[in-house]
Amino acid sequence: LAFMGIGGSGTPQEMVQLNLDRGRDYSNAKTLFISDSDKRKYFMLTLKMFYPNGKDLGQFHSRRIKVISKPSKKKQSLKNTDLCIASGTKVALFNRLRSQTVSTRYLHVEDASFHASSSRWGAFTINLLSDDEHEAEQFTVQDGYIHYGHTVKLVCSETGMALPRLIVRKVDKTTVLLDADDPVSQLHKCAFHLKDTDRMYLCLSQDKIVQLPATACEDNPNREIITDSAAWTIISTDRAEYRWFEPSQLNVAEVKKHAVAAAAAVTATSASGSSSVSSTSVHIPSITGPVTPVPLVRDIRVNGGGDVAMIELIGENFSPRHQVWFGEVPAQTFYRCEELLLCFVPDISEFFRDWTYIQQALEVPITLVRHDGVIYSSGLTFTYHPEAGPRPHCQPALDIIKAATLAAIASAAASKLSPDKVPPTTDPHSGPGTLDTSASIGAQSASGPYPPYSTSVTDNPDPMHSFLSHQGRSGDSYHQHIQQHDVTTSSATTESYASASTDHLRLRFGCPTSTSADISGPYKDLHTSRPYANPWDTTGACHRQQRQQHNDPLRHISPPPSPNILLRTGLVNIPMPRFEY
Repeated sequence: LAFMGIGGSGTPQEMVQLNLDRGRDYSNAKTLFISDSDKRKYFMLTLKMFYPNGKDLGQFHSRRIKVISKPSKKKQSLKNTDLCIASGTKVALFNRLRSQTVSTRYLHVEDASFHASSSRWGAFTINLLSDDEHEAEQFTVQDGYIHYGHTVKLVCSETGMALPRLIVRKVDKTTVLLDADDPVSQLHKCAFHLKDTDRMYLCLSQDKIVQLPATACEDNPNREIITDSAAWTIISTDRAEYRWFEPSQLNVAEVKKHAVAAAAAVTATSASGSSSVSSTSVHIPSITGPVTPVPLVRDIRVNGGGDVAMIELIGENFSPRHQVWFGEVPAQTFYRCEELLLCFVPDISEFFRDWTYIQQALEVPITLVRHDGVIYSSGLTFTYHPEAGPRPHCQPALDIIKAATLAAIASAAASKLSPDKVPPTTDPHSGPGTLDTSASIGAQSASGPYPPYSTSVTDNPDPMHSFLSHQGRSGDSYHQHIQQHDVTTSSATTESYASASTDHLRLRFGCPTSTSADISGPYKDLHTSRPYANPWDTTGACHRQQRQQHNDPLRHISPPPSPNILLRTGLVNIPMPRFEY
């Protein structure tokens, strides 16, 4: 079941039930409207969804929508950009004969062809082209706002199908104004002249999209006469896309199959000194509530490098119950506010146990996992770039970290923390669901001089591993996708770093090799020797674009960015179920 309404409009009775019968992948709410007495300038659509068994799926929101009562009759300028249409944005086009609502037809793509639909509208990316751009599958998109007389390319955002080059023309009733050059505005009527043709315009004939010629105006060479079917109303559109995966969607038999395969792989290496698993039991967590609010990642920034590389996730709807994962590896995550998450970049040994440095390029998807197992795609990937050789590590910093970590564990054990109430100075997602104070702090890992960054997935079966495999990758997927690269990047650096980890707390310090590890007080800026507050205090102010240089405790934790780590944005490589409206 699905119900849609206007956000903040009042009681649930004002929401409209949508038709989502089997076989339908879309629905619409034609009766929703903003009344004349409503003075708001912006609003949002709200969608409430339920499973067939009545379970609440969640409440989803659209992006902010500007209220436009009627098209402006004044000549537009770029002073009011809210009404202008920018290159690279999405628009919808519809034709309404004789202003009759029942005759409305929308430009749409279906079955690999353009047609005029009475029920579905399509979102098209309007791209600004230069006047000398030739017709081709690939073209150069110009920046700026769309003006009348500009050459544009309309590309369907769903299928990628494109119309030929078009020239946007202003329309006054059935007259085309060839000399108009003002910005195209919302709800304006416009015509689309097929470039390099003799007055041929984009037109509809019943449900078909055709091209028909215009008639020259005898008394004015800057005017042409078209039919009503060639006059299109243009309006900007947007989309809010939500993607998630619930563990309940996994097939238990398939999960067990991958768990057994992972256990066999670890057991095969146990003879050489690696750890082994004692059980292949699989636990699929149950969802405790709706999947909303869905966390959305808008941007990611890399801080530091080497052993102390961190990333900042900037977005919305973050909570302390979200943890960042790099592929199948969980990362130590710190919640700052609803708009900011911090996490450490897992060491390469988390993906390859016998690697002490990055030998080949590795790209992994970044996802967010809720405490009950719901997986959210960020749409971003992280790339490990090759290093020339092992990085030096700072043993004095390791000793300091061990002492600080032991003290923190003792304090946490004394306070008898519950797993769902972790204090701000610790991370609620760095370990299993219960506090384990028996972690070995000083143990040396097989792949480096410091403990591993997190619990191995194969040692702790988790639905994430099965989810990635379920989506088309094998359990050893990353090994198959490694590409050979020439090692040209030098890993020489004037600083070395160290780290240590426990189940519920990990502290990291950078230690310059040219100086001693004399740190007075619990925390200290290693670059300026200036003390600062606890960097893991999650009670700090919300992240902002322009932070004060000396007030941000995280600014001086890490050294300058390393050239060996590169963040690349792009579509996540694994398909995920999605819902959009």
